[in-house]
Amino acid sequence: MNWQELEPVTIELRNKLIATLTAIRQASEPENISKISQTLLVAEELLSKPGYDIVICGEVKRGKSTFINALIGQELLPTGVKETTSQVFRISNSADESFSLVFTDGSTVPVSRSDLSRYGSQVDADLMGEPIFQNRQLDYIQVNIPFEFLPEGVSIVDTPGLGALYKSHELITNRYVLNASAVVFVFDPNQPMVQQEKAFLEKVFAVTPYVMFVMTKIDCFDEAHWINQISRSETLLKEAFGDNCYAMPKIFPVASATLFDAAQESEADIREELVEVSYFPAAQVELAKLMYQTVGLSRTQFAYDEAAKQKNRALAGLEEQLAMITAGTKEEQEKFKQEKARIISLFEQTWGPASVKRKEVMQEVQLILNSVHNRASQITAATGSIYRDYYRQIEELSSMAQVRSFSESVATKIVGEASMAWQTIAANAQREVMASLSVLKTRMDEFSNTASFAATDSFATVGLSGVEKFQSYKGQYIDASVMTGVGASLLSLAGISVAPIVPVLIIGTLLWGWIKGGEDSERKQVEKNKIYLKTSLSDLMNEINSQMFHVPMSGGHQSMAQAFTSHLGASVEKAMTHLYETEKSRFNHDLQRLDEQAKLGAEQKQTALVGLNEQRKQWLAVTTQLAGEEKILNHIKEMLTA
Repeated sequence: MNWQELEPVTIELRNKLIATLTAIRQASEPENISKISQTLLVAEELLSKPGYDIVICGEVKRGKSTFINALIGQELLPTGVKETTSQVFRISNSADESFSLVFTDGSTVPVSRSDLSRYGSQVDADLMGEPIFQNRQLDYIQVNIPFEFLPEGVSIVDTPGLGALYKSHELITNRYVLNASAVVFVFDPNQPMVQQEKAFLEKVFAVTPYVMFVMTKIDCFDEAHWINQISRSETLLKEAFGDNCYAMPKIFPVASATLFDAAQESEADIREELVEVSYFPAAQVELAKLMYQTVGLSRTQFAYDEAAKQKNRALAGLEEQLAMITAGTKEEQEKFKQEKARIISLFEQTWGPASVKRKEVMQEVQLILNSVHNRASQITAATGSIYRDYYRQIEELSSMAQVRSFSESVATKIVGEASMAWQTIAANAQREVMASLSVLKTRMDEFSNTASFAATDSFATVGLSGVEKFQSYKGQYIDASVMTGVGASLLSLAGISVAPIVPVLIIGTLLWGWIKGGEDSERKQVEKNKIYLKTSLSDLMNEINSQMFHVPMSGGHQSMAQAFTSHLGASVEKAMTHLYETEKSRFNHDLQRLDEQAKLGAEQKQTALVGLNEQRKQWLAVTTQLAGEEKILNHIKEMLTA
């Protein structure tokens, strides 16, 4: 398998599916055809604008940036013996080299290559102070360079480390992994998988099944040692995530420094030998496979499934109409209408406002909303990681120079980390609520796809004498689970946005002072300041807590946390009502149409049958297109597993 062979097949399938989805939209325009779902429009949009992030993450100092530099073949990302990467770097393949800061509000600022370390290295931030972004939050640093290893639309993303001395690093990584199409998780031979890594991977697998494992720095240890560590970690991974991963978890060793040396070597023979010694070839094959599966399967499978659902709905609806028009007696027609009314009644009982299923979903949502308060309270708690981290830093101060340096920026850092932690909690809550909403939508779809009194497992020819006979067709329905990259877009599946704007923390003063100790010795001055700083830390945490849970937001009567959970809960209620009303309206419309068709005269029935058969012919053409696309999809799967 190689991308040169797979890319044209993937592009062919994508283009064919886009054409089929366009045909389905057009064929669904007539009033008597079931209207297309919002998810089908989402599937079409995702195919038309492909963009996939392969996120590199892992514990601090595992060699993530060094690994990426080795892939690129140049010293691009900041590396070092101290914690280095402080922001997200997003690297994309481009013929022209360019660099820019991308903020959460969508604005961008061009920077130079020499600026990358200034904005993305914690070492530089410690030396020169944190960069000032004029009240904007940096989302990521975009790096466009020639990087032929990447397929079109795929970006490699470097993230700060987990378990870092700087809590903000971990918060950034937790926030950004929610956007991952696939993940490369990096270990090193120091130790097998630890509990924090396991907990993080559980979050990752909730986002995507496409996770690959790499062990770097193997050239710093004896071969027997790193082989043993790989074996132990693989055992733990298989036990924990064997059923979640796209393939049985396997850790690929890579000597990044050796791989980087290979890129600098001008002699082809020596370069090839270094690549082999680096153990990279096996990892390269798996990384390519990961990217190709992400690009070649995730969204195309989703689009194919949505197209198949709409095709089956349309054909089932046409089958109902044909059955009504060709019914031999009024009694038969009345029986069809009664069956349709029974289906509508069952739908109302199952999914209506007072239904048990609706209440179950809202109970799940309420548990999620309640957890927001519990999670957010840990941000400012004395037992929380932010408080403990800065309390420890205060304890470690040993000179007045350190006191002054610490005091100058600590408040801004704390508020920034608290704000980021809050946004991560809010984003996770939205994602969990979205998952509940998605399950409800899937179950409604399943009901609707089978709610027909006409036979739907086969479509026999129905028509007048002399009308063209159509080929028999047995519908194939593939019940799709939502694939990578689709999750966030499913917020729109209810036809409205269910994601509220996340309020941000705004604290009045962000500067802490430091107190002079008069004639006291420096040691006593430091101790007095440490007491003062601890008090200031508690005061600031109380102020943040107050704004989050007690102080009404501007123009309202609810606190920030209350406003968020209230808005999110109301949005879900509105989304569920919208989903229910949309499906109920469709069912009622079908019943009204059947009633009108029952009243047609003989000549009108003849005309209607001709039209229905023409529509049927159009949908059977869609069926043929989908059958061809299914073959290509299966061919891609075979290529990926070869």
